[in-house]
Amino acid sequence: MEAQRKAALWSVFAALALIGLKLGTGLATHSLGLISEAAHSGTDLIAAGLTFFAVGVAVRPATPDISTGTAKPSTSRRSRRPVS
Repeated sequence: MEAQRKAALWSVFAALALIGLKLGTGLATHSLGLISEAAHSGTDLIAAGLTFFAVGVAVRPATPDISTGTAKPSTSRRSRRPVS
């Protein structure tokens, strides 16, 4: 596993741990503030999960079928057109 993907996975684990700690403490102490913080940490978990997915896509090697867009002739022609 690549270093970037491993770091993103650790972010997911950290978010899960924080949710568990905040939710458990909030339920044990009947604290609405901690329960709402656990819900807020849930949005951080979603962001960490999206980052993990995006890093996984970003580290894929290029294939001959997929162009990056910079080698297309239409791209270079468009850049020389005058702006109207």
